[in-house]
Amino acid sequence: MSFDHALEGALAALRDGGNLRVPRTIEALGGGWVRIEGRDVLGLCSNDYLGLAADDPRAPIPEGATNGLRAVSGSERGAAASRLVSGTRPIHRQAEGALAAFTRTDASLLFSSGYAANVSCIPAIAEAGDLLLSDSSNHASLIDGCRLSRADTIIFPHLDLPTLQERLTELAPRYRRTWIVTEAIFSMDGDVAPLSDLRRLADQHRAFLYVDEAHSLGIRGPEGSGLCAEERVRPEVFIGTLGKAFGLAGAFASGSTHLIRWLENRARGFVFSTASPPHQAAEILVAIDRVRHADAARAQLLSHTTRLRSALAHLPFALVGGDNSAILSVIVGDPHQVMAFTDQLLERGVFVQGIRAPTVPPGTERLRIVPSAAHSAQDIDAAIETLVSVLEAPP
Repeated sequence: MSFDHALEGALAALRDGGNLRVPRTIEALGGGWVRIEGRDVLGLCSNDYLGLAADDPRAPIPEGATNGLRAVSGSERGAAASRLVSGTRPIHRQAEGALAAFTRTDASLLFSSGYAANVSCIPAIAEAGDLLLSDSSNHASLIDGCRLSRADTIIFPHLDLPTLQERLTELAPRYRRTWIVTEAIFSMDGDVAPLSDLRRLADQHRAFLYVDEAHSLGIRGPEGSGLCAEERVRPEVFIGTLGKAFGLAGAFASGSTHLIRWLENRARGFVFSTASPPHQAAEILVAIDRVRHADAARAQLLSHTTRLRSALAHLPFALVGGDNSAILSVIVGDPHQVMAFTDQLLERGVFVQGIRAPTVPPGTERLRIVPSAAHSAQDIDAAIETLVSVLEAPP
């Protein structure tokens, strides 16, 4: 059997199980709307929490918007090398300094994506003789980062502090270093990690704390500086992403100056990747300013989520998240049914992507509903009406 023939069979198995995923082409994005096959529909499944990723596709592009960024970063289209060779520009250092100040840390380091940051940073800080205690609902990038390290990894039940304390008491004395690894807001369930309690447990057991703020940075904390800042928790490693509330792409690690110097030398995704284009670093400076001044947008976003949760509470499906985050999931529990819902909603002008395995465990397939501050109250009213009409009558 040829390899291509084997792939054909594997793809057929995915299709038959309801788990074959094909990316939809989004022709335009902005103002809380997306354009799919020439039709504008309400977008309720991106991570553009503050509406900063694009201008409204129904409105003209602001004159000179891109020229201003080019003026900041110069005429270079690419950095032409890795950061340790000849790819570091002053604008990279400026962006990293601004991110460190924004997250109330000593220093920061840019990565190409949140996935790259986690699969690079965890193996750089944990090795043979170390222990990683990872929440069972952590993102795939954290899971893979733990796997790539040579440290022993123990998965503790989601948000189960008593079990985590038992593991720390039993296991931490046997290892050189112990790390607690967690998201701040979990990407699929939208629930919030008890960071103050995790910091307390780490300190009690001489462990260290690794926090991924992908879904909290920009929407929680003073000026959107994150949940760690809100709870006055200082982790040893802080991971932030720029492709969500910031509306850009890429990610960064923050912490002590010594940590960042170490990551510059040992984080393989940094060492062996071409540096981000200078204009992207310039956009980070603009985005930080926008996020800092987005208090009204943050309030609007959480208000939208609260309204959605209240309106959908009576439906015949479990709801998770949405209390203190922008993520609300309707647990459908079947891959075929969740995609039937997605198709019906799209036909009626609302785009909510069905989430299936391996992103979530089989049996927890869901509609992951994420509003944006760019949505108006009327947009949310229309979304609620459509969601209720479709979900009250399962296909």
